[in-house]
Amino acid sequence: MGEIVGAHASTIIRELHRNGILKYNYVLAKKCTEVRRHEASFQFKKFKGALEKKVFDGLYQLWSSEQI
Repeated sequence: MGEIVGAHASTIIRELHRNGILKYNYVLAKKCTEVRRHEASFQFKKFKGALEKKVFDGLYQLWSSEQI
């Protein structure tokens, strides 16, 4: 199957594990991927306002994470 679609076998196996081994539906798989990407993007947006400014100021001054 990997040769037909031009992907390595491990890529095919990961895709099947993520989106259903018994019955694969590419439309549902695409939707699940969109949801996972959307949820993952929020993990980096936890800092807002004054806290965000303090963190970026510390990074700009090359402080370590412990100093910040």
